[in-house]
Amino acid sequence: MRYKFMLCFTGFLIISGCDGYKVENTAPDINDNISSYFTENSVWKGNVDKCFTNDDFNDCLINEIKKSGRAEAEKTAQYLYENGEAGYVSSFSKMGAVGIARVEYPFRANTNEVTFLIPASGKPVDIDNLYDDLKLDAIWRTYEKNHPGSSFWSPALIREIKHTKDGSSLIFSYPIKTCHACEEIASLYVSYMFTSEGNFFGSKVLAIK
Repeated sequence: MRYKFMLCFTGFLIISGCDGYKVENTAPDINDNISSYFTENSVWKGNVDKCFTNDDFNDCLINEIKKSGRAEAEKTAQYLYENGEAGYVSSFSKMGAVGIARVEYPFRANTNEVTFLIPASGKPVDIDNLYDDLKLDAIWRTYEKNHPGSSFWSPALIREIKHTKDGSSLIFSYPIKTCHACEEIASLYVSYMFTSEGNFFGSKVLAIK
């Protein structure tokens, strides 16, 4: 994600900081008409088990969604396929002007579920793509130095929505563990900031606690 982190938070946070940095957004490169791809009508709740034994599991997924008659879900799945890999929207909700889409990538070896924040315009924000971001963040570097072998894991959970005069901040937490099946030892908190119109303008690592 290539955005500049712009705000600092204190108070309830155990570790906090104000280092700004740019990060790279790898979400699908869709046009400004985002609602045509990510809406309540884009959600699909079908079963993909048969596709794991299919010679072309990507096409199998698209065909399964098509057979369900959910045209919007098919359009979104087709778009995800053409711009990266086969997947589908498993849930969608709205927080004010911002959409929250859970996307399933069933044929991945790891991290099968990701979360996209859907702004009023522009690209979706892939909040599970933090690896490069954290390398540049002072909060994470300090924690990693003191806790070698620790990593954050997806999916993220929304914890709080803060409203300001400029818009709103959606705060998510990520579990920190030493392995996928290991016990959670801490949580990483990140804020994603949007204008009152729902346009994304920055994000910030808040704390590890």
